[in-house]
Amino acid sequence: MAIDEATIEEVRSRTDIVEVISGSVQLKSAGRSLKGLCPFHQERSPSFFVTRDRQSFHCFGCGVGGNVFTFLMKSQGLSFVDAVEKLAAQAGIQIKRIGENDPFAKKREDLYRVNESASEWFGQQLIQTNLGKNCRAYLEKRGVSNDSVSLFHIGFAPESWTNLTEYLQKQGFSEELLKETGLSLVSAKNQILYDRFQNRLLFPIANAQGRIVGFSGRTLKDGEPMKYMNSPESLIFKKSQLLFGIPQAKSEISKKNAVILAEGHLDVCLLHQHGFTNALGVQGTAFTEEHAKWISKYTKNVTVIFDGDNAGIKAALRVLPLALAQQLFCQAISLPEGEDPASILAAQGAAVFQKFLEQPISLFEFKIQNLIQGKPLTPELKVSIVDALLEDLIFVKNPVMLDALIQVLSHEIGSQEESIRQQLAQKKHPKRWTPTEKTKTITEAVSSLLPPPQKDLIRLLLSETGSHTFLFEKMDFQWITHPACLQLTDFIFKLHCDKQFKFEMLRPQFSEQGEILSWIEKESHFRYGENLENAIKDVLKSLEKHHFKSKRDILDKDMKIKEQNGENILPILSEIQLLDKKIRVL
Repeated sequence: MAIDEATIEEVRSRTDIVEVISGSVQLKSAGRSLKGLCPFHQERSPSFFVTRDRQSFHCFGCGVGGNVFTFLMKSQGLSFVDAVEKLAAQAGIQIKRIGENDPFAKKREDLYRVNESASEWFGQQLIQTNLGKNCRAYLEKRGVSNDSVSLFHIGFAPESWTNLTEYLQKQGFSEELLKETGLSLVSAKNQILYDRFQNRLLFPIANAQGRIVGFSGRTLKDGEPMKYMNSPESLIFKKSQLLFGIPQAKSEISKKNAVILAEGHLDVCLLHQHGFTNALGVQGTAFTEEHAKWISKYTKNVTVIFDGDNAGIKAALRVLPLALAQQLFCQAISLPEGEDPASILAAQGAAVFQKFLEQPISLFEFKIQNLIQGKPLTPELKVSIVDALLEDLIFVKNPVMLDALIQVLSHEIGSQEESIRQQLAQKKHPKRWTPTEKTKTITEAVSSLLPPPQKDLIRLLLSETGSHTFLFEKMDFQWITHPACLQLTDFIFKLHCDKQFKFEMLRPQFSEQGEILSWIEKESHFRYGENLENAIKDVLKSLEKHHFKSKRDILDKDMKIKEQNGENILPILSEIQLLDKKIRVL
């Protein structure tokens, strides 16, 4: 029966990996680490390193590495549960188990184990094989050290169809488990299992307890349409709840009472490598309420560092409302356009990057300045800036923080605080809006312009507020493509996250879009009655199907280009066949 995660964490925190390994390996000091002869392969010169600060070990000869549990499992042939039990007994910790009333406990443990075996295999492919030579060269070019490879368990997936799948099956893992983790896919042509990740640099994604829940793979091939490929969501992997680097950074975040929030995996690796050990990454996904809540447990101080291009700036600004809702104090670091933390650290080092960190600006002020961008502060621009910032201020619950932010906004644009407060109050408690006869006459025209599945989603969100939790848990925002639908869904989602959704709060948001406002007013009165459950299922199915079809069309175009250029089209053809199968199932 699975062991409670809190117990596992207690055992980990009260066990010194140096003491455990010293019982069987003679260790000598080597800078901040200790080294010795690897117990897992024959060697004459020590390449086995143990780091007390990180509570980890790694052999640069054979590629084996991990934490204290991994060491016992490898050295004594124990299962994970047996390793935890042994160390718990030595530390005098009482084991607490889960699963008596949890039918998914065993499945979760199985998923963890298959991911951890895959991570070990990826690590060996990177360090021990000739196939990993180009990947090692890429990491060296990007300035990633061997210590960082060890710390983040970085690996490599070679361009082979079934090597990983066959390895995991020999380890005793079932076909069902391999498909559920997403490590293996089923060929639509012959139903054979093959490896999802091929010719990719692999970053394992771990939860707060250090258990590997999924992977993110960066292509090493120029012109590949999918630069990043991630594990699909599963029982243990929810992208909206995880940040990259949590196990490595969480203790440092507490010690420093601050977190650095970066964008990519390599950014986080290079930040840790150069001493900024409280860094986390959003790994290419949008910052979420769950991310903000997790950070708030460890610190209230957040430094946001995203790429210096427009996409990076937009990603940084999306953090603001969710951070404010959790009373986080966010500051932003502005990097030169075309640069990111990894590029600056690799080329110029920690001292130069530290200078950027010493020149922060509050994320709230950063947004104001980004909206001004050197333009003259005309009355029209002031109104526009206030409207944009009210979208963030509406989430602030702390009156002291709200007062301070309004003072900042007032000072930056030269408007009276009272005027801003009046606008905010109006936004929070708007007057009843009634559509005119003129706007009523064009609601049908507006409705006809919206894609049917997305229109049905909006109708559900507006008329059946009880469906919000289920819909937002099941749907993916990538399924929504129409700008008006995306704008409306995103705003409803923010209100839902803050448990503030009221239809009246939508009116100021769309006050200048009378046609849209008239349409959503009409849709809000729709009622599904007994058909609600089926309507929710149908909407989700239709949205996903439309998304798969759009994705298939893009891949089809890419395949034709590759075919014309004489390139290998088999991987992309398999993806298309898999999408076709998913579409047929839906």
